[in-house]
Amino acid sequence: MMIVSLVFVALCFGASVYFSVALPAGDENLSTFYIMSTIFGAAVGWFGYNVYGLLKSK
Repeated sequence: MMIVSLVFVALCFGASVYFSVALPAGDENLSTFYIMSTIFGAAVGWFGYNVYGLLKSK
């Protein structure tokens, strides 16, 4: 189940990074996507570390 969660968090991270890059410079939502990219990036790192530890322990 954690691997599925990691995949979905990675997809959300990719979507937020895409919108951070694709939106024009003056868009009012740009700062929101920067924050979301940071949060999802940290979540991908955390979930990736936990999944790696889980798979390594088996």
